[in-house]
Amino acid sequence: MVAAPLYLWGLLAATIPVILYLLFRRRRRDVTWGAIYILRKVLETKNRQMAWLQYLIVALRTVALIALALVLAGLFLPPRAPAPGALPAAPRSTHRLILLDTSASMQTRFDTGTALDAALSLARQLVQGGRQPGTVDLLALHGEDEVPCRFDSFPADESALEEKLVQLASTSKPVDFDRTLKHAMSLFRESPWTRRELYILSDFNQRDFSGPGADTLEALRKMNVTIYPVSFHRPDAWNFAILDLTPGADLLLANQPALFHVTIGCYGKSGTADTLLTIGTPGGDPLFEQTLTMTPGEKQLTIPLKLPAGQQTLVAHLRDDDLAWDNVAKRTFVVRPELAVTVIQNIDTRTGFDNPRTWLARALANVEKLESSNQDHSKGEVAAVNDPSRPFHVTVDAKIPSQISQVESLLPSTASQETPRVADPRFADRHVAQNPDVDMAVVLASAKMPAATVETLRRYALQGGTVLLAPGPEDVPAVFNKVFAPLAPAALGPPRRPAINPEEYEHAIAETGDSLLRELESTENGNLGSPRFYNSFAVDPSSLPADSRVLLGLSDGSPLLLERRLGRGRCLLWTAGLSGDWQSMVVHPSYPVFLIRILQQAAADRSFPRNLSAGAPILAETAFDRAKVIRPDGREDLVETLSLGKRRFVRYGRTDLPGDYEVRPQNDPATPPLLYHVAQDCRESDIRPLLPATREVLERSLGTALIERVPALGQALAVTYPGRPLAGWSLAILVLCLVLEAGLARRFFA
Repeated sequence: MVAAPLYLWGLLAATIPVILYLLFRRRRRDVTWGAIYILRKVLETKNRQMAWLQYLIVALRTVALIALALVLAGLFLPPRAPAPGALPAAPRSTHRLILLDTSASMQTRFDTGTALDAALSLARQLVQGGRQPGTVDLLALHGEDEVPCRFDSFPADESALEEKLVQLASTSKPVDFDRTLKHAMSLFRESPWTRRELYILSDFNQRDFSGPGADTLEALRKMNVTIYPVSFHRPDAWNFAILDLTPGADLLLANQPALFHVTIGCYGKSGTADTLLTIGTPGGDPLFEQTLTMTPGEKQLTIPLKLPAGQQTLVAHLRDDDLAWDNVAKRTFVVRPELAVTVIQNIDTRTGFDNPRTWLARALANVEKLESSNQDHSKGEVAAVNDPSRPFHVTVDAKIPSQISQVESLLPSTASQETPRVADPRFADRHVAQNPDVDMAVVLASAKMPAATVETLRRYALQGGTVLLAPGPEDVPAVFNKVFAPLAPAALGPPRRPAINPEEYEHAIAETGDSLLRELESTENGNLGSPRFYNSFAVDPSSLPADSRVLLGLSDGSPLLLERRLGRGRCLLWTAGLSGDWQSMVVHPSYPVFLIRILQQAAADRSFPRNLSAGAPILAETAFDRAKVIRPDGREDLVETLSLGKRRFVRYGRTDLPGDYEVRPQNDPATPPLLYHVAQDCRESDIRPLLPATREVLERSLGTALIERVPALGQALAVTYPGRPLAGWSLAILVLCLVLEAGLARRFFA
């Protein structure tokens, strides 16, 4: 085999000595003269020696020209197959660029370790197989334009190599194939070496390589780059993943069953597989267990759970499989023992059910009092004040509009030293355990509402509060629109019907995909579509601001519940009144369920989320000047709190790592921390292999098939790598022939 086949044309020069010999050799002439007999005998012996000498010189010259052509052509022996598990050494002047997939899916079990372990082992062999002069670069496959880990002295330093490999493996990011290839192309453009090799070490999942950079790969091949894609995908791998665990809101009600939606993903070969789902506390106490049998795809489970008051953490776990990091999901929730409502109403002397506040108070009746009234006191059963099994209760406070003169009237008193109502050390939200915020303000009348009160309600909504406007039959639309223009989601028109006809009614229909309203539509959770609505205020659709939307509508298309976002909070408009004049919902079981769910959502809007996506800031209210944030990697950051009015807040934005974050006072270790959880990106859980069509397109773009195992890579390299070079031997033969020819010419022809 030869490195430069074009130089083999030089072998034709070997015919030159033969041609010259045939053209210019001495021809025999017979000249008769005296004593010719004796001389003929002498010359016959001499001519035979000279003829063989001429043949030898022509042969030496011919061999010398052949050796010269082979020296220039780079003759070498055929390559030998490498030993099992070994790779042939790179030729000199070779630039190797290794693209390493460090995404989370590379943690799949592969042979005795993980796919990433196998890729790191191969990268280690490729680096140590470099030759000087030459270069080996290591680059992650996540597409960032970073400086590669470069080695240009071989054998590479073991400690430096291990440090670089650990540095690459510690950064788990999704694959960005096309962007990384463009970075590789720029590195090859700057390379001085003649042979260029690109190694792609990945599991080649469908999600990562759905759109390969065909144009970039074509440009690399034009640069004489040889591409070796090595796949670490295990065809028989199965993976279950917890994709989501949420009840729809981070704030829950004490000992009130909440529907937790658990989304499970199953990825693997065709057929079915089973796993065990366990939901429990961080201490290991199980609350729910179920065996799941699934085909590849995703499935959502709805699981009812109730938790005691306080800061509660749930841990969902799946049975271990081929990808372990996505088998655990941890979420923290604030479980409130009490909700607070302020009813704003002009002085109304009506009693009983003629007053809409009566219906509201009945629907939000104190559950705790009802439960305690059913206890058997003859047996000494008394409700404990701090009993964690106590159900939540609702505090309803009635005020006239003039009492709502400033936002502080709807906020807690930060100077209050009232003893916490819940003596649970896990319940670290002090502002909830002391004077609670008003979770929702309900406005039952619009007449004589001062502008200052409306402005206070607007500012309350901007800070995260919820205002529910519930005009009744006695309200005048023109007055309502004038008074509540800064708040209302829409302008009211006259009632749709001048009088009530029991035979004419509509039903409520959810107009959005809101999970809360969809949950209330089901029979087991209130059956919101069952009550009858005989009348309501008309709404002009053209009067809806851009930040308003219809949440509930009637079966004839009229809006029933509208929402307008105002800062962090919102304003709701109920067009059918909260009394029994225009609807039967007040006597239906769905009425208290609906009000409590709306109130729960309002309270959740006033609190900051505990479960975040990567990059979302941590926001928390605190009474301290400085707070300490403990990150998932154990590092601690001190954060100065921000003052807004009479309240202080923590804002922390370094949530780049998934995992658990703790917010503590700087010098108060006895205070329980606030827990926050940053979710992992579960898209990497999908370990499905490339579809046949996608694989065919990728292999066509790469110019080669995917190499499934390391021995196959060794064989692929052996085909293109040269064997032992013979140029030295050819040069030695050339020199020897020239020396012999010169010696013979000097000895016999001098």
